[in-house]
Amino acid sequence: MSNTPPSVPRWILVYVGFLTLLSLSTSLMGYFAPQFIFANLGIDFAQAQPVTFFYAARNAGVLALCLFGLLTRDSKVLLSMLVLRFVVELLDLIATVKFGIGGFNPYVAILTWLIVFLIPEFWAAYTLYVTTHQE
Repeated sequence: MSNTPPSVPRWILVYVGFLTLLSLSTSLMGYFAPQFIFANLGIDFAQAQPVTFFYAARNAGVLALCLFGLLTRDSKVLLSMLVLRFVVELLDLIATVKFGIGGFNPYVAILTWLIVFLIPEFWAAYTLYVTTHQE
């Protein structure tokens, strides 16, 4: 048994890089331009600032975990971040479809979320889990 931790596949690092940039942009938009995230809801964003700031803070926390995982290349940190993102994306998808956020066709939203987020996050997390639990 080797004491060397398994290396993280490059595709996972690239995908986590994408999630890192996404977390950065959604955090900044939550603070400074929430109308771009929560389109078509008829919200007075001046009155909804506490809610959008909570959204931004959530994404800033995910950003910190993404950056830590990328900098350390620690598969357990990356696995934790991917599981967190998977749960957040699944619940965000449900809310997006239920409340019509963004004005997307619900089938397009579901398909997009599956292809861009849920399947890659699950597959990356599964890959990291398997590689960290090999003997």
